[in-house]
Amino acid sequence: MLGRMTRPQRFYSHFGAPVETRHLAGLEDRAGGAVRDQVRAAVATGIAFLLREREWDPDRWLVGRLVA
Repeated sequence: MLGRMTRPQRFYSHFGAPVETRHLAGLEDRAGGAVRDQVRAAVATGIAFLLREREWDPDRWLVGRLVA
């Protein structure tokens, strides 16, 4: 049985810059929280970027691309 059908739209992806960890060398036992916070901030920034791009995209929906 088919579940609820969603309207097809583009899939957006973003590959951000690597998270720098060289400054944490020698602090392995205490660096986990700092790396987690860096990664969390980078992911949140990337998601916000993608949401803005999606809202801006005039060809977001499949139907609009097929009709044009």
